[in-house]
This record gives sequence, structure tokens and C-alpha cells, in this order.
Amino acid sequence: MALPNAKDPRRLHGAIDLGTHSCLLVVGQLDDKAQLAVRHDTCKVPRLGEGLHQTGRLGREAMDRTVKVLAGFVRTARELGVESLTLGATAAMRRATNRQVLIDRVRAELGLELLLISERDEAELGWIAATACLANRGGALGQPVVVVDVGGGSTEVVADGGARLRSFPVGGLVLSERFGTNGAIGQDGSVQGDWAGMVDYLSGEFAELEKWFPGASQTPGGERPLLVALGGTACNLGCLELGVADFDHEAAEAQAFRCSAVLPWGERLAGLSLEQRGELPVEAARAAVLPAGLACLGQVAARCGAEELLVTGRGLRYGILSKILGIG
Repeated sequence: MALPNAKDPRRLHGAIDLGTHSCLLVVGQLDDKAQLAVRHDTCKVPRLGEGLHQTGRLGREAMDRTVKVLAGFVRTARELGVESLTLGATAAMRRATNRQVLIDRVRAELGLELLLISERDEAELGWIAATACLANRGGALGQPVVVVDVGGGSTEVVADGGARLRSFPVGGLVLSERFGTNGAIGQDGSVQGDWAGMVDYLSGEFAELEKWFPGASQTPGGERPLLVALGGTACNLGCLELGVADFDHEAAEAQAFRCSAVLPWGERLAGLSLEQRGELPVEAARAAVLPAGLACLGQVAARCGAEELLVTGRGLRYGILSKILGIG
């Protein structure tokens, strides 16, 4: 994709990742070692893709929320003195038949050009972000690596150094709306949702990944890939596994966890109301969609035969910013 090149990468530059559920801003620059030095990193949840899977269109209220969040990001970037600010959008904008309405609003109201990131580019930028995480950890220890980024409207999976990549049209927000696992309470007082149906559906959606590592899940002692999980779903899983008092997006950064823990956590959360989920160390704005996100993550791990996953919250926006600065 045609991302701008920073004229002076040692000055501050910003990158925005506009997803189906969340919107994230990172600001950084090259340091003296030619590595990314982050100066600001934040996340908001405007839920741009709310209702998209039923109508195929972006709702007016969802667009209003998104423009408000983006306006705040623009103000922050200006206060920090960024030289450039790049806005990239993913699954919701790729699918929306009325996406030009938001593109025009963002240009007219905020002076930003919204770049539509293709499925392939999203996967490749995710690989760049994951590579940085592996480097900070000291490498992948000789294992094959699979990168997975579970978003609100799609799940990107990349392997073989980026040679194999696939974007699946399933994610936390669209699945939560389809299978009702958002923690709503029915008239009988029980928590609604079809967790088992969602997991079964995803088993079929991700089945082709078994061909990437044939026999990995069946062969004792066979070479199993390391799963590098990007984004909010992975960070929330890490906080749950660590048992921290409150959600902290940095708590699990670059830490490894058992893949076998993913689906049990998803099933447990799916059986809890939103209020009950709030008693656990999960991100409040993600609590409604987290079971679906964990279902995606768990099924990708199962289909690839992975036993261990490495968590990083430094996803697509880090890939965009790294590319702009000439890293990766």
C-alpha cells in the first residue's frame, strides 16, 4: 500500500488504526539506535462497525462517534507536535457500501486522508509489528511463527515470514452480534448467547490453517508453531491469566501463555453478564466482545497446532508507524 515516507524519521510521527470496534493512536520516532521510540499510545472504542453485518452500511451514530474520536486524536497529535499523521482503516471500511461518506467527512472536518488498508496489507503490517515483539523477546527460539490479529470485523493470520497470509471475515464485534455473546440478560434472568455454536462455526472458518502445519496438532513431539497474538484480545487474555487486580494493557506485554487457556476463558466469560465480567481484570470497553475474540484466538491456535502464544498489544498501528519510519 502507498504509505507516506517520513521526511525526517527522527521527528515525531503518528499512526491511527481505525478498526471495526476500536480506534488506536500511536506517536513515535526513530531513536539513536534506529529503533521505534514510542511517545504516546492510546485506544478508544467508537464501535464503527456496529450493525454492519446486518445492513452492510455504517450507521450515522457510529460514524459520529468515530469522527469525535478521530478529532480528539488529531488534537493530541498537534499538541505533541507531530510532523505527519497517517490514518488507516480496516475491515469495517472495506465492507461498508457507504464508506465514502466517512472518507469525505474525515477529509472535510479533520483534514485527514483515510487510507483503506487491504486484507493483504493488514496482514503484512501485523507481521512487522509482531517481528518487533519477537526481537524484543530475543527471537522465536527457532520455532516457526504464526501471527494472529483478532479485530472487530476480521482476523488476520500470517506465517512463513509473511509468505503465507489470510484475512478471515470474522472478528469480535461481528461474531458477538451474530451469536449474542455480549453478556445480555434474557427475560428469564439467564445470560444469553450461543458460545458452543460460535466455536463450532469458527472451527470450520479456520479449518484451512491445518494445511499450514500438517500434523502439528496430532504428532507427539512434532514441531509446533509459536503463536504471536496481537491486540486487545491477547492483552485481556494475559491479564486474566496473570490474575492482576485490574486490566493493564502493558501487564502481559511480550509474555507467553498456554494456548489451552484461551477457549476456557472465552467460555467462562460467555456465561457471565457484562456486570460480572466487570469484576474480572478485563478492559471495560472490550468486555462485550471479548468471548468472541477469544473464540477466534483459540480456534486459530487449535487449527495451527500451537501450544504457546506470545502476547503483544502493539498491533497494526505499530506496523503502520514502523513502515512510515523505514523500520521493517
